[in-house]
Amino acid sequence: MAKDSTAELRSLLRSAARKPPARGESLYSKVRSLYPEIIALKKNGYTDSEIHELFLSKGEKASLGTLRQYFQRAAKEWANEGRTDVSQGATALPPKTHTSAKPNASGALKPSQTIMQSSVKSSDGRRGLGHRLNDDDA
Repeated sequence: MAKDSTAELRSLLRSAARKPPARGESLYSKVRSLYPEIIALKKNGYTDSEIHELFLSKGEKASLGTLRQYFQRAAKEWANEGRTDVSQGATALPPKTHTSAKPNASGALKPSQTIMQSSVKSSDGRRGLGHRLNDDDA
């Protein structure tokens, strides 16, 4: 009996190997092709979780973490292709700065006058500075 089922399984596998599997478009390829729209949603304030809910509402099954990985992968691919125009789906925005300082005569701020947005704050709530410790190099 075991030989018979093995033979049937062998026959099934061999016939399946002759034709490609019937698969639809992968979720990543959909994310990749929809990347400009995803960027537009993010610019309009949508969170990854809200975009994930939109995908789920259309029957796409993936975890939020997987979808975030696909967003990051698509962003890297778009950047590698040199696509930075908003109409093509911008991938990298310039870093946000927070300052109340006035630019000098040449229009540039000293490094100590510009504080980069950082997710890490010191214990007293101040944002961290960059690697420059003084303004002599400015």
